[in-house]
Amino acid sequence: MTSQRQLYLAAKRLQREHEAAQIGKVETTTSGVEFVRPLGGAATEHVGVPNRVDRWRRENPGVTHQWPAKATHGYVTQMWDARIYRGECVDCGDLVTACRFIGGIYHRRGQTNVGRWPKYCDGCRDIRKQKHNDGARSRMRRVRERQYEDRNSELLADGCDTPPRQGVAATADGQPIPLGGETPSERRQREAGEAKVREIRERDAAWAREDKEAASRFQQRRGVRSPFDRF
Repeated sequence: MTSQRQLYLAAKRLQREHEAAQIGKVETTTSGVEFVRPLGGAATEHVGVPNRVDRWRRENPGVTHQWPAKATHGYVTQMWDARIYRGECVDCGDLVTACRFIGGIYHRRGQTNVGRWPKYCDGCRDIRKQKHNDGARSRMRRVRERQYEDRNSELLADGCDTPPRQGVAATADGQPIPLGGETPSERRQREAGEAKVREIRERDAAWAREDKEAASRFQQRRGVRSPFDRF
């Protein structure tokens, strides 16, 4: 058995559905006055009285406004809670369209200035964006090359090795290293190691000559084997 509470909730639901279906439609009162039902939804539940948008709609049902957009040389048509822009693309002359809704809670409070209208169509906008990105990449590439040149010149002036480029093994002059070759720093390290080995060998040879001369002198004086005689 259906209770009175359930019947009441069902009636309220049907009333809300009927009012939602009538939102935005031009209605006529019993006295013959045309009006537009105010906006519905959660955004207007807290509004106790109709705002200026609702009053304008009630007083001007089905009225549209059109004005030129001076910045983009197009035209804007406002009807209900939307502004529709139609203009000409600056580059290719194609049609540019845009639609902005001004029926939100922020726009209903008076914030209807949502920025300028587009000057370019989607294709020209993508082309301009690609050109902008390519120009930025080329500028940054030149800046990095200039910074690397200054850094390498300072390192070479201080007698230091220049680091290789990222991803490319190169010599100090920027030329790629041939397969099986060596960098200038590796060559200098190898030459320094070979010089160190030659120095050690020359020192050992000098010590051996000194020991041999001392042993010969001791043997001449004593006639016995010298403790310095290592051979």
